[in-house]
Amino acid sequence: MKKILLSQLALLLILASCSEKGVEPPLAYPTHTTKIHGKVILENQTEHSNALIYISGINRGVSSDSSGNYTLIFTEADSTYTGTYDLIYYLNDYDSLNTKIYLEKGKVKLDTFDVDKDGKIAPIELKQLLRVEGWTDKSEYKIGDKMTFTVRFTNVSDKKVEIMRPGYVFYVGIYNDIQLYPYGLSNPDPMGADWGKDLLPGEYHQDIISYRIPEGDIFRTIKRPLLPGEYLIITSIVINYRFPDYLNNDFRNYISDEWYKLARGKSPKYDYIPNKYKFPHIQIIE
Repeated sequence: MKKILLSQLALLLILASCSEKGVEPPLAYPTHTTKIHGKVILENQTEHSNALIYISGINRGVSSDSSGNYTLIFTEADSTYTGTYDLIYYLNDYDSLNTKIYLEKGKVKLDTFDVDKDGKIAPIELKQLLRVEGWTDKSEYKIGDKMTFTVRFTNVSDKKVEIMRPGYVFYVGIYNDIQLYPYGLSNPDPMGADWGKDLLPGEYHQDIISYRIPEGDIFRTIKRPLLPGEYLIITSIVINYRFPDYLNNDFRNYISDEWYKLARGKSPKYDYIPNKYKFPHIQIIE
């Protein structure tokens, strides 16, 4: 009882001191923050980097690290933002989820929507839709060598998944983190037709195709030689009908123009889009 009385007396002295000096008494805890934390857990993975956490309406994002952790930081430049904003959790081969935050003049309001009083968002688990894997017939190639590439898309979810390649029958590229866009080995369908296929749970689709390793290509009138080094062989697909209405062209443009700049944990550094694909790395040798 004596300890309780002493604590109450100490609090009264602090309040009285604040009143005498004309300042507000201290709050029990802050109401806003400029930094929030969270975690993304990826089904069927032991390493959880590469998930994109995108702030819809502000057009900004971060990537999860190897443990799935992420941090969003707001600065004075964000003081124009007030209102409710969605955080989109995205990988191309996983289901997409979102949480909500509330900003007041660029600061996150604590204990509001999905942000608790400590500035944390509860862990988010993303369910895998597709297992995407590929392999080549060799690991080293010279310019002019024939390369055979096999890719398989397996539906590992419990629902039907429609995969598409807009404007392509079978696109294949060679990519590294020196170039923003891959070296193209295949060309768009001359008729501009979309390729698509429905995969039921447990089903897979597999493609096999061969190309000659080129000397380089021309990208937007710029000639790009294919230099010796390590490259990733890729192909692109889209899971149809997976985006909510608010994921507009800003989101797609962000992925194509900004994703490659983000830190990606221990996932392969040659990642063209947010994914957990298992695509082959090859060496181009002289």
